[in-house]
Amino acid sequence: MKIAILLNLKNSQVKVYTEKIIKKLKSLNAQILMLSSYKNIFYNKNIIFCENIDELMACCEIALTIGGDGTLIHVAKYAAHSGKPILGINLGRVGFAASLEKDEIDKLSLLVEGNYVIEKRAMLSVEVQDKKSQKSFLALNDAVISRCGISKITDFFVFYEGKTFEYRADGLIFATPTGSTAYSLSAGGPVIDPSMRCILFTQICPYSLFSRSIIFSKSVQLEVKTRIESKNAPFQNENGNKESADNADEANISLTIDGEIYHKLTKQQIVKIKLSKMKANLICLCERNFCDTLEKKMIRKI
Repeated sequence: MKIAILLNLKNSQVKVYTEKIIKKLKSLNAQILMLSSYKNIFYNKNIIFCENIDELMACCEIALTIGGDGTLIHVAKYAAHSGKPILGINLGRVGFAASLEKDEIDKLSLLVEGNYVIEKRAMLSVEVQDKKSQKSFLALNDAVISRCGISKITDFFVFYEGKTFEYRADGLIFATPTGSTAYSLSAGGPVIDPSMRCILFTQICPYSLFSRSIIFSKSVQLEVKTRIESKNAPFQNENGNKESADNADEANISLTIDGEIYHKLTKQQIVKIKLSKMKANLICLCERNFCDTLEKKMIRKI
């Protein structure tokens, strides 16, 4: 079995545990693949090195991440494009999407034996469009549209089935069920069983007494435009010079994908959000259900 290993090298524990995992997998006759950027760290280990992550995904049968949820979420998009399943080993604080903890390395024998199940997780397709261009993104957790820079009230317009809904808030979160336990939860959104296919919509600091999250069906396509309230009052920029508020507003709305991809939006751009046809195939080695994970990872930590 060819297993690609990807790491969060910023984690202080990652080198020690990766060596343990490599040793365990080799004892099970697995072939290890890694990025060539790891050569100086894991040399003389009889490892196949690939130049980039796309090549790595093309050559492996299974992707294995070592780190936290951020590492798994980053790799999951590449794995989804190549149709490869992914297993996360948690070295982080929560590791809600990971299947194994760092003290469960012995259970990797189940992986090599093929004794596991695959959880298919919904992903978001996010498109940024204007008259001249179009950019596409894939999200496993969420897409967040929010105000950055000087704090002002922002109007967000969400178009849904021919109707327009206006929201006044610091930002909007569009999350998958997997992402319902991330930023959306912090903003007051509900927790959704990750096996579901839907889009969770939650406002960030809404200007409303009665704001609630909305769960949209799997077939919905949402469109978002923004408008920033301005009285044309000048403000001081970082150099102490006065600047027109209207000029600053043009690029002070941002789109963030899974907390790692940052894209500035202009007033002319429309963000289109729907469920992607692609899914993240997360490997689960242990017998567990959603409620068990919720209790272990979140309720007991409170």
